[in-house]
Amino acid sequence: MNAYQIKIIVDQYPNKKTETLAKELDISIHQLLGFVSKNKIKKSDSFKKEMYKNLRASKLKAYEENIKTYQPSFIQENILIGSILGDGSLACYGRSTQVHYREHGSVKQGNYRKWKAKMLSSLDFKYFPNHNYSSIKSPNNTLYSQYKELFYKDGRKQVSQEILNQFTHPLGLLCFYLDDGTLVIDTYKRKNRIHLFPRITIYSQSFTKEENMLLINHLKEQFNFQFILKTRNDGCGYVI
Repeated sequence: MNAYQIKIIVDQYPNKKTETLAKELDISIHQLLGFVSKNKIKKSDSFKKEMYKNLRASKLKAYEENIKTYQPSFIQENILIGSILGDGSLACYGRSTQVHYREHGSVKQGNYRKWKAKMLSSLDFKYFPNHNYSSIKSPNNTLYSQYKELFYKDGRKQVSQEILNQFTHPLGLLCFYLDDGTLVIDTYKRKNRIHLFPRITIYSQSFTKEENMLLINHLKEQFNFQFILKTRNDGCGYVI
């Protein structure tokens, strides 16, 4: 290398791409790297920060361009809504900028969650069996980011009329009940007859009194099931 090339390397290498500088000087990248290594010429901190920033931006762009677009069916939408009202959670995990859905519970509910994952298989839901619990999970996607905006306010899962307007299929209600509901059958015997009094409770104590009243009204109008409000000592203090 001549004196002119050496001067350009010393002046420009710290703040210019190696490939670009080698091409401008008409030398190989190997020659350039050998020279800067021998003379301990390094990239500047500002250049490295800018390159790191550009690399992250490129990776993010590539990731977003490859994100699948999901179009849940009417039934799938109701299963998702019923499940999010129930045991499902929505959050970002790791470095992802998008949200994914996940839920887990008793291993005894494994067949139920396996069914749910099958119903949502076109949305790429996966079932994960375990000796101690069963779980399902979706991929990170803008679809679940939209659901998170719909369901979560100030970090708390909530019920709104906007959500309930989309909660209209019995399979959605089934998921809500199987996630958070219980059936108790009271009995008493009179004149050699056994009388049965079945009672369903949905443990909706994470929702406020007003939100539970929205649920009660919606379940009556949409599904013709009459629930009543009951007080409880945990959560927001109410179940239906």
